[in-house]
Amino acid sequence: MLCRRWPWSTFVAVPIGALFFIVDISYFSANLIKFTDGGWVPLLIAAIILVLFCSWALGRMDVRAFYRKDKRHLTPEDLLGKHYPNQNFVLLPPLQLTHLLSKL
Repeated sequence: MLCRRWPWSTFVAVPIGALFFIVDISYFSANLIKFTDGGWVPLLIAAIILVLFCSWALGRMDVRAFYRKDKRHLTPEDLLGKHYPNQNFVLLPPLQLTHLLSKL
């Protein structure tokens, strides 16, 4: 990812990846030693989050593929219109939305 999407050289990307890998392995091994004493809880939480993220990403890919096949744009009515048929949806540009949220 670092070399393909970002213009990083392999000589920079490999040490950074190795550093993250070492940190992850140290946390994993620390939990593995304490697995029967409750170390399974963070692993279970991580597995649940992984399943949620993967299903979300696959669902988004399916929705995009469906709307690309029909050559139309995805609107909020397409997603929520079936569940909330009597609601009127208003699309705000992102800058207006952040401006409104900053007033809260």
